[in-house]
Amino acid sequence: MNMDVDQIGRLLRNAKGFDGVFSSATLPADPRLLVCNLDPSHREGTHWICIYVDGKNGPANTSTG
Repeated sequence: MNMDVDQIGRLLRNAKGFDGVFSSATLPADPRLLVCNLDPSHREGTHWICIYVDGKNGPANTSTG
């Protein structure tokens, strides 16, 4: 199943601390919970990752596990 920015945003919009969906070139300065595509915004996009930051450290999860 392929998802786009809008679908991911709608799915997570009510998640506590959700900052949004970003390209690798447009990440926020102090993220808490976000989804990022590893490509910059001028490219089609190839791989989504989810990042959760609690304090200074946080695990990152990818769609491949």
